[in-house]
Amino acid sequence: GGRVVFLALEELDAVESEGNYVRLHAGSRVHLVRETMASIETRLGHHRFCRIHRGWIVILDRVRELHVRANGEHELVTHEGRSYRVGRAYRDAVQERLQLRV
Repeated sequence: GGRVVFLALEELDAVESEGNYVRLHAGSRVHLVRETMASIETRLGHHRFCRIHRGWIVILDRVRELHVRANGEHELVTHEGRSYRVGRAYRDAVQERLQLRV
């Protein structure tokens, strides 16, 4: 929209894939950036961020709970109460990263 918004990493809640774009979720604000998930994941490259699904990166500091459903699906719940499904391919890495945080 003809402007550049500077977003501090501390403001970022999650990153969502949208084709060749990503949506940066920061509180009630969402910013659309022309960049792929792989590219943003590399740029973030920080131990606080974790890819949990092909379409989501979350900030581990914001995770309050990990739910394991009867069907084996995993779901993260943030301190804000937002739920994110963990992709099957990411489950082991997510659990390992969360255990390191304890």
